[in-house]
Amino acid sequence: MKQNTHIILIFLFLVFSASLYSQEEGSPTQRTSSNSNEVTLNFACTTLEILPQDSDFPSSIHRGKVLISTRSGDYSYYTNYQTWDGQVNIKLKYQPNTEIYFKIIDPDDESPYETNTQGNDNIGGLGTLTINGITGTSISANTNNNGEINGYLTITNQYSGDNYKVLASTDSTFPNDSRTVETTNLIAWKRMYIEPHNSYQSGSFLSFNYNNGDTYLRVWDRGDLNPGDQIIIFDKYGNQTITTINSINSSTSTSFLYINNLGRSYPKYSGVRKLSDTRIYSFQYDHGILQNAFGKNGNGVDSNGNGGVFVDYQLLSGNFKTIPNFYWKVSGLTDDHNFNLLKYWFENQCTGCNIFMIAALGNGGHIQTPTGFSIEYGKTDRNNNLTSIYIYNIGQSFFTPQLENIAANEYCVHELGHQLDIGHNDFPHIHQNVNHPDHTGIETCIMTYYPDKGTGHSEYDIQCINKIRRAKDRL
Repeated sequence: MKQNTHIILIFLFLVFSASLYSQEEGSPTQRTSSNSNEVTLNFACTTLEILPQDSDFPSSIHRGKVLISTRSGDYSYYTNYQTWDGQVNIKLKYQPNTEIYFKIIDPDDESPYETNTQGNDNIGGLGTLTINGITGTSISANTNNNGEINGYLTITNQYSGDNYKVLASTDSTFPNDSRTVETTNLIAWKRMYIEPHNSYQSGSFLSFNYNNGDTYLRVWDRGDLNPGDQIIIFDKYGNQTITTINSINSSTSTSFLYINNLGRSYPKYSGVRKLSDTRIYSFQYDHGILQNAFGKNGNGVDSNGNGGVFVDYQLLSGNFKTIPNFYWKVSGLTDDHNFNLLKYWFENQCTGCNIFMIAALGNGGHIQTPTGFSIEYGKTDRNNNLTSIYIYNIGQSFFTPQLENIAANEYCVHELGHQLDIGHNDFPHIHQNVNHPDHTGIETCIMTYYPDKGTGHSEYDIQCINKIRRAKDRL
């Protein structure tokens, strides 16, 4: 019995000694609450680590992309480390309560058209780093009890393609060894949104309000409408009425469709078409053509020497309504009606934003040039974010559906160039029939009128690239 007691006492002594050793010497440390029997383990990080890295961007295509701005309600950033427009969270891990030095650097712009290979070429500067309420381009901070430092990098609010790395070191001289780490290359991207609309091939639109009780509709052009046709009148709110044309009286500026009372009013720019004719003007967006122009990979290096303007585009999803047929006429306020029609049907109208309505319309007519008249393939009202692509006209010049769709996308890139701040008179080659090369030297700049469309090549020249990258972000 006495021997057993000695054994128990020795065992208890060993357990107590081990407990003291682990509290004073052990790693990881143990912290026992005075109010609880729970034990908290703190595993300190012994290797200096800073985030985000490449692996923090789920897709290699979008690696490093930091969005300057997004529209209200859009939080679809390309890394979990971005939770706010124009900012990316920075996280450092190391030993607790250790001073760490940070600085921002401007690495080389990797775009294939960029000639400066030295870095320090951001138009908007280095940005700023904020940690513990302190903001600067070079600051220091101590890791907390968990061995972490959290802050955020604020990038440019305007200049797409500016890029950044955040360096962290235990040494204020930032030696080029294990004492210094850096984030992945973080690149500023703009984002634009496209609200796509098709249009009917039949009919027209109201050029004046229809008031309940009237026995006629005043439309922009009678087009294919004839007495006896069964027609449907429709507005952007989903209202529609079916009736029959009794007779028509047309002039050069408007047409009167005589009908029975519709029993409700319809606003100007509501549509009128044959009930039986549901054919539409449309085109399929070609992401290859659009990405050639605007950019694909986060660092600006795309295939075959292509390099875009660091503009991310989003095709808005939704049941966007098919709008009325538009037909260009020599007389009358053609452009006013064109854009006012689009403005009425634009569901995401906004002022000073990067949301653009692109409508596939029919006949855009012709424009006067120094050498005569030229067929119109597209038109843009930048003040109201409206763009028309004239599918009927494109089809008259590109004789297969495949070439027609390629050309429609190229003209889409041209018109979006205007939306992104390229003016008609900015550079001598804009809207001219000249063989002015794009930045690759392979074909002409997409902003010329040189007749090489339908090839799928949609690059800008370096002047247009710089204009878009420097344009004020409208979101």
